[in-house]
This record gives sequence, structure tokens and C-alpha cells, in this order.
Amino acid sequence: MFFQRFRRQGGLDDVQDAISAQRKAVELTQPSDINFGTRYTNLGAYLLARMQLTKSPNDIQDGISTLVHALSTIDTDDETDYYPLLHNLAASYMTSFEVSGDPEDLDACISNRQLCIQLTPPRHERLPFWMDVLGTALGRRFEITKSQSDIDEAIATFETALSITPLGHPFLPHLLYNLSMALVCRADYLGPTIPLSAADYDKAILHRHRAIRTARGRLDSEELANWIHSTALLLSRRFDRTNEETDIHAAIIGIQEAIDLLSSRSPPPPNLPIMYANLAASLYARYKSAGHITDLDDAIVTQKKSIELCSSPRDSQAVLGFLRLGLWFHERAEKFGEIRDFEEAIIHHKRVLAGTPPGHDDHAGNLSQLGNIFLTRFLRIGTRKDLEFAVAAHRGAVLAHASAPSSNEPISGLYSNLGNSLARRFEHSGAVANLDEAIEYQRKSTRVVSDALPILRATMFNNLGISLTMRFERTGAIGDVEEALEAHRMAAKLDSQEAGGRHETEVTKSRTHKLNNLCVTLLRRFERLGHMQDIEEAILIQREVVSLTHDDDPSLPTHLNNLARFLLAQYGRTNEIDNLGQAAVLQQSAVDLTPDDHRDLPAWLSNLGGTLLALSEAKSKNNHSASREEAERAIRILERASALFPESHPKLPSCLNNLSRAFHLRYQSTGDSVDLESGTEAIQRAISLSSSDDVQLPDLLLSLGCALESQAKVEGISASSHIDDAINAHRKAVSITPETHARLPVYLRALGASLEMKSSVIIDEVEHATLIEESLACFKRGALGYTGAPSARLTNAILWAVGSVIPVTAGLPLNFEKSLEAYETAIKLLPLAAGIDQTPERRHEVISPYSGLVSGAAAAAFACDRLDKALEWLEQGRCLVWNQLNGLRTPVDDLRTYDSDLADRVTMISTSLERLSSRSLSSVYDGRASTTAQDDAYQHVKLADEWTKIIDTVHAIPQFNDFLRPPSTSTLLQSLPQIGTVVVINIHGTRCDALALLPGASDLDDLLHIPLPEFTYTKSEQLVKRLKDDLFSSGVRERGLNSEPHILPSLDDERAARPRPGREPRKSDDVMREILAELWKFVVKPILDALAFSVCFTIQQNRTID
Repeated sequence: MFFQRFRRQGGLDDVQDAISAQRKAVELTQPSDINFGTRYTNLGAYLLARMQLTKSPNDIQDGISTLVHALSTIDTDDETDYYPLLHNLAASYMTSFEVSGDPEDLDACISNRQLCIQLTPPRHERLPFWMDVLGTALGRRFEITKSQSDIDEAIATFETALSITPLGHPFLPHLLYNLSMALVCRADYLGPTIPLSAADYDKAILHRHRAIRTARGRLDSEELANWIHSTALLLSRRFDRTNEETDIHAAIIGIQEAIDLLSSRSPPPPNLPIMYANLAASLYARYKSAGHITDLDDAIVTQKKSIELCSSPRDSQAVLGFLRLGLWFHERAEKFGEIRDFEEAIIHHKRVLAGTPPGHDDHAGNLSQLGNIFLTRFLRIGTRKDLEFAVAAHRGAVLAHASAPSSNEPISGLYSNLGNSLARRFEHSGAVANLDEAIEYQRKSTRVVSDALPILRATMFNNLGISLTMRFERTGAIGDVEEALEAHRMAAKLDSQEAGGRHETEVTKSRTHKLNNLCVTLLRRFERLGHMQDIEEAILIQREVVSLTHDDDPSLPTHLNNLARFLLAQYGRTNEIDNLGQAAVLQQSAVDLTPDDHRDLPAWLSNLGGTLLALSEAKSKNNHSASREEAERAIRILERASALFPESHPKLPSCLNNLSRAFHLRYQSTGDSVDLESGTEAIQRAISLSSSDDVQLPDLLLSLGCALESQAKVEGISASSHIDDAINAHRKAVSITPETHARLPVYLRALGASLEMKSSVIIDEVEHATLIEESLACFKRGALGYTGAPSARLTNAILWAVGSVIPVTAGLPLNFEKSLEAYETAIKLLPLAAGIDQTPERRHEVISPYSGLVSGAAAAAFACDRLDKALEWLEQGRCLVWNQLNGLRTPVDDLRTYDSDLADRVTMISTSLERLSSRSLSSVYDGRASTTAQDDAYQHVKLADEWTKIIDTVHAIPQFNDFLRPPSTSTLLQSLPQIGTVVVINIHGTRCDALALLPGASDLDDLLHIPLPEFTYTKSEQLVKRLKDDLFSSGVRERGLNSEPHILPSLDDERAARPRPGREPRKSDDVMREILAELWKFVVKPILDALAFSVCFTIQQNRTID
């Protein structure tokens, strides 16, 4: 009676009274009494009930000792009493274990249960139940020992119990449920890579489904809902392993059914908020897998419902819900850019912080996550205060972690987040101190992150590499780009080593992202140093990125465009037109893969149009017939791109600029003036869309000026107002460009040329002279500028020199004196423009257009009686050209033999000065928003300073005091032979001269200038033409000419003119005599006369001249 009331009401007094009464009954019963065992069994049950209620060690010990004594008095063959007592003793040890945690109690429980099963006949009705509780106890011990033998035995025990349990047995659902739990434990223990693990999960889910089917109608709705809910969680966990979408669909359906079973209850069951939270998590998982935004929306709504059911906003379940909402709103904001989503993310994350105040183990991590949200909103909106909030939150998180040693958030992640926000602040403000601090924190993150987290380590090395690359772009420190490459290589290596339970698609995306960043850094080093192996490696790796990316991956167009970008960079170095063709094919594929409504389509089209334009220009230079076809296609594509770009898009002006150039290129083929007008309209629109501080504006103005000049030429310069508009455009480009900007020499050259063009039609002498003087001032400024590409400065110097010679007023003699400074500047720039690290072939290709520079400079020096300069410049030109033609050493080769490190630094700085001149245009192409005119100026000033210092260092070495400059006259005179006179001849369009270096000459007085007034450049050309024509008519080919396909290559190596195969050579004595006579009369004899040499002709009698 007492125990029955206890079972109804749970009162301690009732169970105490029941034990006292039953204990008295046992004492009064003789062991031989038929009821003795039953009364002991009941006493054991009451004692077990009390110890489970009170958890009192005294009660537990009392119960165990009583049951042990009872078992000692009852025969083991007594099925009715001995087995239940043994079962209760095992249950008592389990209760003792739960209270004390003593493993020996658990061992005693298991051994007694095993004994109970061993003694129980196979068909005993209670055997399945006793096996079930044994399996449960073995599972508990496995949780402690992690010994696979325990969980294996537990599963075997459950399976045996299941095999002897008949269908329809009321205990069957529970047995199936417990077996599935044991299988899940073993699967989790083995890990996802072990085949047995996957099989255990599959079996567990099958048994769980069977348990639910058999339990329907037997369990109450709450317990059934719990079973369905837990089964859905198993499906969700299997989805995490396999990414099989049917599992996540079934999980969502199952949790929804569980919620439906409980939603009508009032008050709501306490586990209902958890069910809603798990449904939200499953919806989010399906969103991440399938990408359906409706799942993310439903996840947010469902999570809000979970929070509403929580008892308090500070409840742990509510705080977790706020955290999820903050993250999910943040993710939706990142995807769609909706401001309201950012606000919701911040609101919910602030609620998370309210539930995890300072000192809480999760405070630092939550504060850092809030910083991430502010940072993302800054990137979307650009509000400075969001960036400052982000930095403050991330800095606060680092400090909070220091004051909470038990923080759940790894310090490595906090360091990394702070570094990322500081790097963004650098991009916004340009203050290098922010980037320096960012890199220090990111370095710390890579040092302290656990080796057991390779994926996280990969992310941190990736972030460090990005920041180091940015600093390299700003400061040019080679150590930064080297460290950046090491970081990116480590990130790629770590990411490929560990899948981390991620789906194959996620692994591939992560790997390609990191490889792509590695390629970008290789590109940056190539742009600065010009090492071909860098761009070749970037292309090789990016090809792998493209091959790894599935055709349906939305990032494939980006990867294709990047590969094209690297090929274009390589083209800039090699001029291999095939690179342009490959790039165009890749960009066309990117366009074809991009939906018509995709936001990146205009950019992809613009890139393709720009490449086709470059391809057309390259073919046009080679008189290729297909150049017009590319121009037509470029126009169509660029017109489509410009129509798709929003008016406010930063790439639209660049697109319109290319469109303008494409129209101009087509005009060169068609002569249709409509193309010129269309080109001018396009570039005018580009300028109207650009702000006054836009980094592209000077180049857009340059294009406008050139377009207007072309229109002026068509209409007639004197009759057109376009030339004045062109001059104004060029003036503005110059005026808004910093003095130290690398492109300033280009803008100055264009302005000077337009002024010169206008002067050609001006009759008024004063206005004409003013325009010429301003034009020459532009060329001079462009040549003498502190920074800028040597090639651009050289072009200005040549224009300055040539323009200075021509008198401002018609009829006056040539003014060579004014040109000397310009020529000296040009001669100094020529070896730098040729590229001190280039191959001889490439250097010859570069200097070929300047073949008349040295002779013009020498002519000016002769005219001004500056024989020292004439000699130095002629020797400089002779050495430069001769070395190229004969494949001799470049200027830096000898220095490298002496000091390889110094030579490498000279090469690096020289190459950087040339390459950075085109940086502003390439920056527009690749979308680097951080590049500004001020950044370019900083870089070039720094490089120019380094160049000056390092050249001074080289010149301080005795054997290199003439490095990259003409050898001095004194040096040349010291090298003269002791016997014989050396004569240097210079032929130029303005005059011809000879310079005789007498034996033993030691100063300028020993140089003899011999003018050759009767010999002209025109006459020399005529003699050359006559010689070629005569040789051709005689069937003699020039050395190196291989016009017949069957001629052996070895013939080309012979250094004399030979008769062409198949032709009979004829004699041409008359022509040769005439040419030699001319040379004798106008060149040789005047020189010999000046040297006072007598000429004696001696004819050998036996010699016949044919």
C-alpha cells in the first residue's frame, strides 16, 4: 500500500514506510518459507526506488548490502526471485555510479547484468529487457573508456536481444531505439573515413525508422515527437557527412512533424524551442547545400519562433538563437546587400552580447563577430564609422580574451579578425601604420593557431598573404612579397591536406580561392620585378584552378578572367600575339557562362572588348588583314557592355575609353569620319561620368585629346576648333596629375605634340613662336622629370632635341646649341629604355626606333664644336647597337659577375620604374580600388630615390664609374692604339662629319674634326640603293636573306654576299666603280687631306682587275 502510493505521488515518507514494513516482513519470514524470496525481491525493489529518489550514499550502500545479503540466501535456480534481485543489484550499482562516478560501480553493474543474462534461460520473457539494460551499461562505460570493445559488445548485446524479441512485443521499439544509439556512438568514434562508420549510421537510421513505426499508437505524442525529432537529427548528421540532399529533406520533414505533434499543447513542452531551433538549423543547412534563398528566409523565421518560446532572452537557447540570427542576417546581407539585413544582424548580435557580458566565456568571440558584421557593412556602404566600430570591436575582443583565460574563442581567430579590419582601414585611409599593425596581428594568428586546425590555419595564412601583398604594392619591399608568397603557398598546402568533413564542392572552392590569391601575388611580383617564371607559374596554377572548377560553378567566369589577365600580363613582356588570342577565348567563355542578368556580365564583356582591341592594335601594327575584324567585334562587345553597366559603375568610364579607341582603330581601316565622331562621343561620356579625383581621369583626358586631334586632321587643322579642345584636354590632364606621377611624361608629350600640331598652321610669328616654346617646355619637363618610365622620358627628350634644332622663325639657321642638353638627356636614357635585364634581341627591338638618335646628337655636338660629346655619344651608340646585334653582354652582366646582389637590385629597380608607368591603366583593368594617384606618386618617388642611390653606389666602384653612361673622352683616349689613326664618321640628315683620333692623343686638342660638307645623308641613301639594286640584278642576295625555302640554314651563317641559287651572276664593275669613286671623292679623300696623308697608287703589272 505504501509503495503503491509512492508510485502515484512520489513521496519519500511512503517509500520509507514501505521499506520499513517490508524489512520487518523479511525478518519475520523463515528462509524456508515459500514467500521468503518474494518478500526479499520486493524489499530490493523498494530500496532501489529510494536510492534513485534520494541519491543518498547511505541509502545506496544500504540497498546494495541488503541485496547482496538477499542473493546469498536465495538459490540461484530460483528464477522467480534470484534473477530480479540480481537485476536490482545491478541497477543499484548503476545508481551508485551515477552519484559517485566511481568506474568500479559501473563495472559491478555490468558484471552483475552479465551474470543475470548467463543464468537466465534463453526463452525467459525478461531476457530481452535485461540484455537491453546491459547494452546501455556497456554504452555508458564506452563513454568513459573509449574502448571499442565496450561499444562492440553493447551493439552485439542489443542485436541479440532484438533477435529474440518477437514482432509486436511492447519492448521492441525501445530496443530498436537503443540499438540505433549504440551504432551512432560507434560511428562517431570511428570517424567518417572508416567504412564501418558509414554502415553504422545507415543501420542506426533504419532501426530508428522501424522503432518509430512500431511505436506509433503506443507512445504518447510527446515521447513520439522526441523520437521523431532525434531521428531527424540523425538524418541531418548523416547529411553533414555525405551531403545527400534526400537526408536533409527528410530531416526537415521529421522535425516539422515532431513540432506539429507538440504545437497544440499548452503550455508548450520545454523542448519545443529546441525543436524549432533544430528545424531552423536544418533549413539553413539545405540553403548552404542547394542555394535556395527561401530556405534561408524560412530558417530566419523559424529561429525567431524558437526564441519567442524561450522563457527569457538571457536563456542560453535564446542567446544561441540571437547568435544564429545575427550570422544569418549577416550572410543574407553579404549576398544581396540589403541595408535592413545588416541592421537586423547588428541588433541580434547586440542581444547576444547582452546575454554574454564581459567575463563570459563567449564574450570575446561574440564581440569579434559583431566587428565582422560592421566591417561587412562598411564594405557595402562605405560609412567610416562602421569601419571604426569594426576595429574597436575586434580590438576589444582581443582585450576581453586576455581578461577571460577560459574563453571559448581561440585567440588566433581574434588576432586574425583584428588584422583583417586594420587592413581594410589601410585601404580606406592609406595609412601604412594600419597595415603594419594588421600584418603583426595576422602573423600572431598564424603562430598561435592550433596545428590540429589545418583549415583555419590555411585561412589565416591566406589573410596574411593578402595583407603582405598590399604592403608590397605600397612600399615595394621585396621581403613582403616573398613572405606573401610563402604564406599563400602554405595556405594552399594546408587546405589541400585536410577536407575537414567538408563536401567536395566546398573543398574545391576553398582550394581554388587560395590558389587564385597565390597567382595574384605572383602577378604583383612579376609586375614589379619582371621575372618571367612568376607569370609563367601564375598561368600554370590558374590553369589548374580553371580545370578544378566545375562548369556549373558560379566562380568559373572569374577564374577564366583571371587566367586571361595573367596571359595579358605575359603578353606585355613577350609581345606574343598568341597570348592575346588565348585571353580573348577565355574571356569569351566567361561571357558565355554568365547569365544575362548577372551583375558581373558588363565587366566580363568590357574585359573581352579591351582584349579584342589590343589584339586588333597588335595585328594592325603587323599589317594583319584580320585587325579590322577584331576592331568590329570589339566595338559590338564594348557597346553591349557600356549599355549594361549602371551609370555609377566605376568600370564604365574605362569601358567607354576602350570603345573610343576601337572606333578610332576602325576609322584607320575605313576612313569613315562617323567612327571618329562616335569615338569622341564615347570618351566625352566617359569623362562626364568620372569624378574630379578619379584616378582614371588623366588617361581619359589623354584619349579625348587624341580623338579630337584625329578629327582636327580630317577637318583640317586650321579650319577646326577641335585642336584647341584637344590642347585643353591635354592641359587638364597635366594640371591634375601630381608632379611625381609615373604617367606625367606621357601627358606632357601629348600636350607638346598638340601644341606643335597647332603651330604648324599658325601664320602669326609671335603666336607660332609661343606655341613652339610651350611645346618644347612640355617635352623638356617630360624628359627631365624625376619619375616616369625611361621609355616615356626618352621619347620626350628626342622630341625636345629635334624641336630645339629647328628655328622658331623660318629662314634662320638650325640652332644646335639649344639641343645639346636634350640630346645628352636622351643618350643617358637610351640604355635604361632598352632594358638592362632584357635579352639582346629584345633590347635591339626596343632601340631600333631610336637608330638616328646618336647620329643626331653627334651632329649637334659637331655643329657646336663639342668634339668630346660627339666622341662619347658615338661610342655609346656604337657599343649599345653592336652589343645587341652580336648578342654580347648586357650592361648589368659585368656588374653581376662582380656583385650579384647589387646587380639584382639594379635590375629590380630599373624594371620597376619602367613597369609602374602603366600601373594606373592596369589597375583600372583589374579593379584594384586601393590604387590612387597619390599611391603611384609615392611608389615612383621612392623608386627614383633608390635608383639614384644605387647608381651612385655602382659608380663608386672604380671599374664601373661609367656604368650606364657614355665613357668619358679621357677614358676613350686612353684606349687608343699606339699606331695608326682611328677615324669616326657620323652621317645625319643635318650634316656629315668625321672625327680623327690621332696616335698618342691625350686631350681634346688631339682630336681632329673633319667636316664633310659635300656628303649628305640623302647621298648615302642613294648609294646604298644603287648597290642593292645592282646586287639584286646580278643575282646576289644580301647576307641573312633566306628567301628561297630550299636554302640550307648554314648558308645564312656565311658573312658575305653570295649569288642566289638558280641565277647566273653578272659583272657590275661600272656601278661599283661609281660608288667607290663617290665615297673616295666626298668621304675618304677629304679625311686623308685633312690628315695630310699622301696617296701613292702602285699598279701590279701581273694583276688583272675583272
